[in-house]
Amino acid sequence: MNKRIEELAVSSGIYDSLCDPYDALKNGDYYSSIKIDLEKFAELIVKECCQYLENEAERLYGLSASEVDPLFQSNYELCAFKCYDNSQGLKDNFGVE
Repeated sequence: MNKRIEELAVSSGIYDSLCDPYDALKNGDYYSSIKIDLEKFAELIVKECCQYLENEAERLYGLSASEVDPLFQSNYELCAFKCYDNSQGLKDNFGVE
């Protein structure tokens, strides 16, 4: 599990409320199968956030292409670039590809 996701799960108290009493992975760790599900859940949330930022970047690039004022055009492009940059930052921070 990504270290940051695990830290957030622990600090939120989720491990106190979730466990697998049947030890589905049969490894003696009653949390291991939950960790897999939790990591997948967190990964899906991060991917959804990144997709939102990337969609917004595309929308801003579209506005930039139709803008006649160079100042507004460059502002749209800068904002679009930052959306992509933030999306990549989120992926890097949470170890999502």
